[in-house]
Amino acid sequence: MTEQKQKILYGVSTVVVALLVLALMLVGTGGLHRKAKTHQYLSMGTTVSDQIYAKKSIADPVSAAIQKELSLLDANELSWRMNGSYIAKLNKEGSVSVDKDMAEWIRTCSDVSAQTGGVFDITVGKVSTLWGIGTEQARVPEGQEIDNARKYVNWKNVAVSDDNTVSVAEGQFVDLGAVGKGIACDRAYAILKDSKADSAIVSVAGSVLLYGNNPNAKDGKWSVGIRDPKGDANSYCAVLSLPAGFVSTSGNYEKVLTVGDKTYHHILDPRTGYPANSGLSSAYTPTSVTVVAPTGLLADALSTACFVLGPNEQTEKLLDHYGASAVFITSDNHVHTTGNLADCIQLTNNTYQLEQEQRS
Repeated sequence: MTEQKQKILYGVSTVVVALLVLALMLVGTGGLHRKAKTHQYLSMGTTVSDQIYAKKSIADPVSAAIQKELSLLDANELSWRMNGSYIAKLNKEGSVSVDKDMAEWIRTCSDVSAQTGGVFDITVGKVSTLWGIGTEQARVPEGQEIDNARKYVNWKNVAVSDDNTVSVAEGQFVDLGAVGKGIACDRAYAILKDSKADSAIVSVAGSVLLYGNNPNAKDGKWSVGIRDPKGDANSYCAVLSLPAGFVSTSGNYEKVLTVGDKTYHHILDPRTGYPANSGLSSAYTPTSVTVVAPTGLLADALSTACFVLGPNEQTEKLLDHYGASAVFITSDNHVHTTGNLADCIQLTNNTYQLEQEQRS
């Protein structure tokens, strides 16, 4: 058997490391100097950090409520690893009665699948677990293994009834990893909305909630730095100036597996069963897509889909359909924007070039 030398980058080794590998970095705004109460903790297999602009007696309980909610979200609903969750039961039994939120999440995922022609597919679990990239079990599967697993990848077999019963075809494996962090941001938003906190930032890996107005900027907008895919964890290549909303980045530089002279990343193309190879990257080159969307789930799902598809007319129509916009960083150091993000972005690394031509 050929010896495989593996290199796996984890996002949850420690609080410090996880914070360094966030796909999005919130950068200083200058001007006013209102301080936030900050908290950091591990949840959902990654580091969650929040900055809550409120007095301590408000901020601490709000942060504790978010932490508790995310723990329950993972254990009871999203995780395929925890036996008591909806998804674990669905994968084991093929059908499960869920709450209205979970039913709506599955319906939304199916809609994104339909809009992308299956490029986004939550039934990719049998393929993603074969690769295991980002875990100690990471390996390059045999081609026949991938072909066999792909037989179970078909979002059209996922059904949600009027009474919120979710069912899948026999042998299918649902994995909500591509939307889980975005859903976490949606849940954090609901908690903040019911609190007395004026503004906040909640970061769950590459998904970020910008809540309320930035109290340290006269225009109320937040400055969000996009990490330089080819740089270290502390470098960024552009800054977006954004109002409240949801932002998610999918990049191929955090979870990778190197075997010999080949490097594989964790974002799989359901159509092939292999790491995505779109217009973003002709071979393994660190690249990313950052999406701004109306919900955390959509930002997360669309960043994955757009990474697979690459920057083109199809992705622009997809983003427009959901009221979202994106920044694509390609392997040739071009930065493509959609929607109004060309007016919101400032490059901070002269290695990159903003694509000026805008598609209609």
